[in-house]
Amino acid sequence: MEPREIEDEDVDAEQRQRGRHLRLDDAILVLELEECRGDDVEVGAGARINRAVLADKVKIGANDVIENAVVVPRRLVEGKKPPEKALPGHFHGENFIVPL
Repeated sequence: MEPREIEDEDVDAEQRQRGRHLRLDDAILVLELEECRGDDVEVGAGARINRAVLADKVKIGANDVIENAVVVPRRLVEGKKPPEKALPGHFHGENFIVPL
């Protein structure tokens, strides 16, 4: 898939349409965002997101690369036993990332 430039108007329209709170710093590359289900999602400068699902309160740090993954806040899963059929994931900062 060819990357397309995302304009501020695109983000504003998405926020109005869905009532989400997506904040993007300058100079990020979003190739394909499968879903942004969460409220208060933040994406730092220089971050790259491709085929990802982002949950509530996820903060993608500056220059982070998220590809083919589901991202949830660390606090939701830390210290809990995963279901038997759960895909393995890893902690990265305040997030838990499950590759798809």
